[in-house]
Amino acid sequence: MPRRGSLQFYPRKRASTEIARFRSWPEVDGPPRLIAFPGYKVGMMHFMVVEDRPGSPLFGREVFTPVTIIETPPVMLLGVRAYTKTVYGLQHMATAMNLNPRFEIEKEKLPDSIDDETYKRLLSSLKTYRDKPDLFMRDLSRRITVPKELRRALPEKVFDKLESEADQIAELRAIVCTLPRLVTGVPKKAPEILEIPVKGGSMSDRVKYMRQRLGYPLFVQEVFTKGQFVDVTAVTKGKGFQGVIKRFGVKRLPHKAGKRRREVGSLGSRHPAKVCWTVPRPGQLGYFKRTEYNKRILEIGLNGEDITPKGGFHKYGIIRTQYVVIKGSTPGPVKRFTLMRYPIRISPLPYEARYRITWTPLVGG
Repeated sequence: MPRRGSLQFYPRKRASTEIARFRSWPEVDGPPRLIAFPGYKVGMMHFMVVEDRPGSPLFGREVFTPVTIIETPPVMLLGVRAYTKTVYGLQHMATAMNLNPRFEIEKEKLPDSIDDETYKRLLSSLKTYRDKPDLFMRDLSRRITVPKELRRALPEKVFDKLESEADQIAELRAIVCTLPRLVTGVPKKAPEILEIPVKGGSMSDRVKYMRQRLGYPLFVQEVFTKGQFVDVTAVTKGKGFQGVIKRFGVKRLPHKAGKRRREVGSLGSRHPAKVCWTVPRPGQLGYFKRTEYNKRILEIGLNGEDITPKGGFHKYGIIRTQYVVIKGSTPGPVKRFTLMRYPIRISPLPYEARYRITWTPLVGG
C-alpha cells in the first residue's frame, strides 16, 4: 500500500467528459422541485462574513472568508423522463418533450418568495432568446438530434399516462438544457443536456409540477435558498503527466540516496517480481471528476454587475446573469461547468448568512 495518496480515486485518468454528473440523489421534503442546478465557475474573491455559528469562538465577529462565484444562467426544462424499478435496476418508462419552449413565464408559476422586482430581472436575462425565437433550436441541434418519435409525441398524452400510472414510477427526472449564449464569459453555443431528478411531495404531485413547468425556463432562485448547503461536482484543472512527488505527495529521498531524489524509495519486494498497482507511479494529474460536500451558499444574486470588479473577473469577464456565492473553493478552473446538488450527507442546520462585502482587486481586473 502506498504511504502517500489515496486509493479511493483509482484509476487516476482523465474524465471522459467535462459535463460532471452525480450518480446518487438525496430525498427532500416539501413541495416538488428539482434538486440540482448547473452553472459556470467565474473565479474567487473574499467576503467579510459575520460568523453565525453559535458555538464558534468568533460568533458575531467579521471573518475573512474566501468565496467562489458561480454564474447560474436560467436553464430550459426541455423534457421529462419517468423510470420504473425492475430486478435489473431502473428501466425507462416514458419520455415527454417540448420542442417549442417559451422564454417567458407567468409569475404565478414561480415560488412566492420571488417578488415583482426579482421577476422582472429574471425575465430580462432571457431577452437574447426572446428576440430570436429560432436561436434555441439552432443551438440545440449542435448537441443532439431529437428522434422523430419524440418530436411527434404529444406531451399531454404522455402526462395523462404518467398520472394514471404514478404508483409505478420509481423516479421522475427533468431533461434540462443549459443556455450558454447568456454567459459571455464562456465562449460556446452548444448547450449541456442532463437529467435532474424531481423530488418532494408525492409522485403524482411531481408529475403535475412537470406538466405545469415543461417548456418554461427554470431559475436558480427556484432551486436553492440563501444559507443552505450544497454538494458541488466538476472536472478539476488538468496538470498533465506528473511525477510521484506532485501526484501523490511522496517524500523526497535523502541527499545520500544516489542519483535519484524525486522517486519512491522502493517499488516493492523481490518476489512476486512485479510492481503492485498500489505503488505510487508517475502519470496523469488533474482533469478528474471530483465532488465536494456541504458547501454553504452565502448569496444568490440577480445582477452580476453588482459583484463584478472593475475590468471584469480575471480570464472570465463580466457576469451577465444570476450568480451563486459559495463559501470556500470548488473544483475546476475558471469557465468550468459545475453542478450543484442538495446535500446527500447529514449537514448542519442552515443559518441566515449575514455579511459585508469587501472588494478584492483581481489580477488583470
